[in-house]
Amino acid sequence: TNAKFKDYKVNAKTDYTQKYLPMVPQNTVSFGVGYKINIGLPWLDNILLHGQYVGTGKFYWNDKNDVYQPYYGVFNGNISFVKKNISVDLWEANLFKKGDLSPVV
Repeated sequence: TNAKFKDYKVNAKTDYTQKYLPMVPQNTVSFGVGYKINIGLPWLDNILLHGQYVGTGKFYWNDKNDVYQPYYGVFNGNISFVKKNISVDLWEANLFKKGDLSPVV
């Protein structure tokens, strides 16, 4: 995303024209993969495994564009136990416990 202010003058000394919009990532990415295991037990038909990677590109925290967040990506996953129309799902976000978002000044 190349979202910038077209014309943003706060006053005679402060001009944010052509600065990136705050909190809008320059790119994003997401992909996932799933796998189904047929079990065939009387109480369990399938186990579903799913993994996902989600990434957010560099974005700025303020209008001035002097504080930013570099690219950040995490892995998520879930496992589902399925019997007919009923499933029990276990989810985990940020599987590898990557640190929280933190701005760079």
